Parts: sequence; structure tokens; C-alpha cells
Amino acid sequence: MADGPVPGGGELEPWPPYQAAPRYAVRQRRPRIDFYLRLTVGAGLALLGWSFATGSMPGQTTTSYSEYVEIPVVEPAGAPGAMPLESAEEFVSTYTASRDAKGSYVESGQDIARAFGAELVWSDWDNPERTSPCRHDPHDSTEALAWFCTAEPFLIHLNRTATTMPRALYFPDFMDTVRHELAHLDIEQRCEAWRPARGTVELEAVTSSYAVLYLGADRKALGAATSGYPEYEMTTETDSAATWIHAGVCR
Repeated sequence: MADGPVPGGGELEPWPPYQAAPRYAVRQRRPRIDFYLRLTVGAGLALLGWSFATGSMPGQTTTSYSEYVEIPVVEPAGAPGAMPLESAEEFVSTYTASRDAKGSYVESGQDIARAFGAELVWSDWDNPERTSPCRHDPHDSTEALAWFCTAEPFLIHLNRTATTMPRALYFPDFMDTVRHELAHLDIEQRCEAWRPARGTVELEAVTSSYAVLYLGADRKALGAATSGYPEYEMTTETDSAATWIHAGVCR
């Protein structure tokens, strides 16, 4: 399959060396904040006047950026509840996220996770549940926004102790984080291994490339969210590795 066509046309680039990073967590310095400040001055003044008169903005959804949204978990999470892999990728890559009743993107994140049979769950990076087989180095507990653990592949952990939590839940970039973690699960299912190859290409960067190419993640937003962490930097090599993995070449 190494010389087969790339889905969508073109030939596969040569398989680059590949290296696994020691952790599988999206790290964010801060969520990108976009308040869409493109209203005209006149419209802005009109809305301001309305808010003083009524005590609220017309059509406003009350949003508390400090609320840890409750995430109901459907048990058991796992492959039996998943779509076929190709169908899950298509569903996730074309999914249009929207705010839920709390104003967050948690429900949308849960929707795309369930396409793979996975669930979003709250966890503490340095103090996981006693029954969890996943353990982490506590020194960077505030940096990791979410993580994937091979011992619990159908649980996407959201880090309750991250400095950007829970505010990160309320911005569209949250969906790129979920897509990155789902890409770990997708790769593991395609290759029947969490680390499909070794060498010089970082696992996290390849996972981000995979999320962009096949799960609809925004390259610019995901790159900005993980800037400052070289192991997450997407390149033409990581894109090529992701393409090979998607084609079923995992070595």
C-alpha cells in the first residue's frame, strides 16, 4: 500500500522517520478569544441602550465562563457504540459545533467523541481516580488541557486543574482540542497500536496533522494553542506521516 494513491488524488510522500512523544495531551497557554467586534458603532450603541433599558442584551445567552459544565457519561464507553471508522471520520470532519444551553461547546465535543465510541470526562492530571490506570508527572498539571491515555482509550480526559479551565470550554477552539485527542484514538484503531512507528517525527505533531487532515481541526487554531511546544509543531513531514497512517501504513 506504500505506493498507492492518497485519498483525494496524488501520490503518497515517502514515509518519514517517526518518534513518539512521552505524553498525549494538548497543552494550551490560553484559549483564543474572539468577541467578533465588527459591529457598527450605531448597532453597538443601539444594543447598549437596549441593555440599559431591559437589563439584558436581546437574544443573549447567559454564559458563566467560570462554570465547570457537568458532563454526563454514557456507560460503557467503547467500540460497540462507535460508528465505522470511515463514517466517524466523515461525521467529525464535517460536524458544525454550536454552543449548548450553558454557552459552552461541551455537548458538541461529546457529540464528536461518541462517533468514535468515546466519552469526555473530567479528571485531575495529578490526582486521577483511584481506579484509573493512568498516571502523570504532576509538574505540568496546569498546562495540559486534555489528554488521551492508551489504558483508557475510549475516555477523553479534560483536565480540571488546567489554568485555562473551565474558560476554554466556552470557545470554538475547544473542539480542536477534542479532535486532537480523538485523532490519538483513531490512529490507535487504524494501526492497532498507540505508537505506530519510531524515528524523528513527533507523535503529538503527527496526531495534530491527522486531526487537521481527517477530523476537521483548524490548523491555525490548533497550532496557536500549542505554540511553544515543539513536539506539537505540524510540518510537511508530520502531514505525510498522517497520510500514510490513514492509508493503513503504520510502520
